[in-house]
Amino acid sequence: MREGQSTSSTQLPVRLSTGAIIEEIAKHGERLNYKRLTGTGPETGWVSLTVSGKEIVSELKMTGDMMMTMERALSLQEELMEGYGKPEFQKALDRLIAEYGNSPSNQSFSKKRSELFMTVQGVVLPRYGFEASAKGVVQMMSAYNQPHLLIPEVGQNNEQMGKLLRM
Repeated sequence: MREGQSTSSTQLPVRLSTGAIIEEIAKHGERLNYKRLTGTGPETGWVSLTVSGKEIVSELKMTGDMMMTMERALSLQEELMEGYGKPEFQKALDRLIAEYGNSPSNQSFSKKRSELFMTVQGVVLPRYGFEASAKGVVQMMSAYNQPHLLIPEVGQNNEQMGKLLRM
């Protein structure tokens, strides 16, 4: 564990814990610049992928729910609220409600509203490891609600999103 890319840069005083999950920032040959997502150790730094020919860092295909820390959950919510709060989104939602009424039992309204929501979700969700689809929305909601639902800020953000979406 070093501060810089070079193996001669300053060694960090602590190491990443075994099983820590890190996100690749950059890779240069056998050196990886990372950001720690889970586990303990330095938040950022450089690590060798192998030592004496033995792999010490391996690639893991992450799903959104595997890396939904509190910080990422709040960031995801903030990005969604930003998109939902944009004037063009709100005007499109106003037009839908004026045309169909705000009735979830109206299938045409529900379909068009879901399509409108996806204009924001489809951009934001892939940045957090979820697919841009109805399935991705369900996975995202489960990933940030289950472990974080009792956190007041998450609940407040959910309420704010409900207001923005008129739900």
